[in-house]
Amino acid sequence: MNTPRAAARVVVVDDDQILLALAEETLPPSGFHVTSFADGESALAALERALPDLLLLDVSLGGIDGFEVCRRIRARADGRDLPIIMATGKDDAASISRAFEVGATDFVTKPVNWALLQHRLRYVLRNSRNVDDLRWSEARNAALLQAIPDAILLVAPDGIVVHSFGGDRDVLGLPASAVVARSWLDCLPPAAHETAESQRIACGTSGKPGSFEFERPASAHDPGSARIFECRCLPNGSDGVLAVFRDVTEKRLAEARIERLAYFDTLSGLPNREWLLEHLRQLVDQSHRAGGRFVLHYMDLDQFKRINDSLGHATGDAVLRMVAERLGALLRRLQDQGEIGDWRLARIGGDEFVLVTAPADVEAAPDSLAAALLQAFVAPFEHCGYELHLSPSIGIAKYPLHGEDVDSLMKNADTAMYRAKSSGRNTVSEYAPSMNMRSRYRLSLEAELRRAVEAAELILHFQPKYALRDGRLVGAEALVRWNHARDGAVSPGVFVALAEETDLILQLDRLILQQAIAHHDAWRARGVPGIPIAVNLSGREFTRPRAMLELGDLLAASGLAPGSIEIELTEGVLMQDVPLAQQSLSGLKEMGFTIAIDDFGTGYSSLAYLKKFPIDALKIDQSFVRDITTDLGDAAIVRSVIGLGHNLGLSVVAEGVETPGQAAILQAEGCDVAQGFHFGRPCDAESFLRLLQHSFAAAIRTTVADEPGTRGARYGTRPAPPA
Repeated sequence: MNTPRAAARVVVVDDDQILLALAEETLPPSGFHVTSFADGESALAALERALPDLLLLDVSLGGIDGFEVCRRIRARADGRDLPIIMATGKDDAASISRAFEVGATDFVTKPVNWALLQHRLRYVLRNSRNVDDLRWSEARNAALLQAIPDAILLVAPDGIVVHSFGGDRDVLGLPASAVVARSWLDCLPPAAHETAESQRIACGTSGKPGSFEFERPASAHDPGSARIFECRCLPNGSDGVLAVFRDVTEKRLAEARIERLAYFDTLSGLPNREWLLEHLRQLVDQSHRAGGRFVLHYMDLDQFKRINDSLGHATGDAVLRMVAERLGALLRRLQDQGEIGDWRLARIGGDEFVLVTAPADVEAAPDSLAAALLQAFVAPFEHCGYELHLSPSIGIAKYPLHGEDVDSLMKNADTAMYRAKSSGRNTVSEYAPSMNMRSRYRLSLEAELRRAVEAAELILHFQPKYALRDGRLVGAEALVRWNHARDGAVSPGVFVALAEETDLILQLDRLILQQAIAHHDAWRARGVPGIPIAVNLSGREFTRPRAMLELGDLLAASGLAPGSIEIELTEGVLMQDVPLAQQSLSGLKEMGFTIAIDDFGTGYSSLAYLKKFPIDALKIDQSFVRDITTDLGDAAIVRSVIGLGHNLGLSVVAEGVETPGQAAILQAEGCDVAQGFHFGRPCDAESFLRLLQHSFAAAIRTTVADEPGTRGARYGTRPAPPA
């Protein structure tokens, strides 16, 4: 709804009293508020206090004439835009010209036609307001152009810059005055000229927008000043274009960091398993079409676990970095000497490395290369005063001799590596179909695992999870353990991986969930409040809708409150089928489960899908936590994940916290929950019950101590576990 304008304020200056009386009589009924003066001095004195909307001024006045009054008003800063109509009985051109010279907006001649004058006044006022609106619009547009980070050039059909928007602001490092009236290519590095011209011409002739990117090299005195720009060409009529330049350096760096997080191992800097599998798929496809050949060297470091166990994970990680550096240096030297062709080295997890090479002589080259790889480990690795001797077991698989697809090649190279390890370590073994010893062992282990699952011989241990804000015990992660009657404790990495290769993983998932629910009930029956228990769910379970319903039935039958059981899933599982993942996660949420993404950042890059998944928490993988006190890169990644999670409204959990320093940094960065050896090792159900009872009792004492009239330190402490 438009608000009516107030009556326009008109000042009339004339020494003719009859004219003043006519103005005061005829103009108000037409919507004008009239103030009159008979001489210029009185008018100027009044106008010093406030200017009207319009001034009707006679040129012939006693004392100061109308020309001088007009000149003095125009000399004022606030009088430059005042509409001034000069009235004269002289219709000669000289008087009219002089009126415009001193700044008159318009003129009328005497005798005045009062019926037409009101229309003349409205016309002049409307034009004045239009000019004011135009100036405001231009000022607003100028402010907007100054505010946006883009540089915008208007480029004529011949490539000459006609105008630079944004005032005096620099354009790609050049002053605006140095850009206008010159070729727009002067703004661009020579390497971008051909692409830029083709895009400009295509945009101008077709009328369709186009874009390209270019890099402005670093200056000689500032090596870090290189920038990446995106240029968008927009049609602007008559074959001209608007060239919009935007600095996308930070965006590209962020994309590179995300890609590196997804496809590169943050510990060694080498490509990870996901990158390797994608590379192998492309290589198989190319080699199949062109008849090419390549070789996999699958390396596992012998008895590397003893370094972690005896000297700690920090030392183990340092050694892994040194191994990656030494192998990289060896391979670059061999390539420079022409002994090998193209190569790719990846760390696919733990102490396992895979080397992919495409030598000219596939039959002979792998043996000599494997010998060089073994030789690279002869010299010890030195760290913190220790001389650490390592050796690799190497398995070789050749394409297409030992497999025509990625899965077969990786499996057979892995089989050959285990054969080398079983043959005494520090040796090389090429795959052969007869290598079935490990397969027979795995079949035997599978049968025993099946019996153990059916007999519920596997038990759960629980690792406590603490809130970093106030040290409260807020949850636990259920970890399955198998104490083999003959072989003793079997590594979860062995039997869980075996279960995932068979349908046993489905039974194992149910067993873990049933035991977690049963322990939760038992703890509540012993008088302690239940806390959420996190259970890892396999990818095979997650992709079966019927299995999801069965899990929901288990939770519903238990009568546990929603949120009592948390399901942990890895990024890789979620990204296998995004629509199915969204459907399954929504179903789990409706059933009363909470959802966490485990090992966040170590698999697929699911950043673009996080906001689509109904999840509750992100778990920072321990590989990022391990070095946050010494590695700025890991600290930055942890900080970014915490910020990302909180921005999405998620809780953030840190795994593998082993030192007070790690815990302090995580707490300072705002991480919500942490677990790891610093807080407590996994323990059996009875031991964890005692921990719950102790924590519950400590919480009651703290609450009582915090009652009004008491003094208590509620935050920043962690209840000590019971003796």
